[in-house]
Amino acid sequence: MKFQLQELQQLFEKLINFLKRMFNRKDKEDVYSEVISDMYDNKIISEKTFDRITGWENKKDKEKDDFEL
Repeated sequence: MKFQLQELQQLFEKLINFLKRMFNRKDKEDVYSEVISDMYDNKIISEKTFDRITGWENKKDKEKDDFEL
């Protein structure tokens, strides 16, 4: 059972990395942006995973840091 869980975690990581690579390709960004948004809207991926794929978590952190004194 533990092995199956590890396999599932590895598969999920591969999927996330694939989506991240495709999202960052200019010729594929529009298509994968829609897929990723649909996955998020349908609760297939969490907000944290969505941000990780799109890279938007870094922008949020930067914006937050800009306002802190």
